[in-house]
Amino acid sequence: MGTRAAGPECEPADDPRVVELVKEYEAAWERGRPDRSRFLARHPHLASVVALGLDGIDILYQEVGVLTRADRPVVWAESGLIGARVGEFQVVREIARGGMGVVYEALQPALNRRVALKILPRSLATDRDRLRRFEVEARAAAAVAHPHIVPVYAVGEDRGVNYYAMQFVDGASLMS
Repeated sequence: MGTRAAGPECEPADDPRVVELVKEYEAAWERGRPDRSRFLARHPHLASVVALGLDGIDILYQEVGVLTRADRPVVWAESGLIGARVGEFQVVREIARGGMGVVYEALQPALNRRVALKILPRSLATDRDRLRRFEVEARAAAAVAHPHIVPVYAVGEDRGVNYYAMQFVDGASLMS
């Protein structure tokens, strides 16, 4: 028996083209609002699976479109969260920093699992636009259901710390 090539005979959820199509759709949003129906019609065999990935992208870009962009630079302060408890999560170590938050490895003791915990620093949470974008990002990420995209486990706020928890994937950082 030979291996099956990616194509119409593959299960749509396992087709490697799904991630590429979601990326292509996101790039189309960067150029302006894409025609979702036309985009999906170009790929009828994968449309039902691809549509799941497009839901989160649509939410993100529609919400961000109504928000004003903050042009001031982000100044990061030491968060002091290593070892702290945020919601039901115990912060273990910092993994990465990006424009909208700091990602930590954390432990969820009740389920004995490691998670990636994205936190919006308090200094940014006081800016309503940034807080709104962070919330939209969490909702958009939670709306996507695809085997190649990490699921969101929880969203919350604890003592002024806004966060969302995702599946922890050990490996190289995707944040720059």
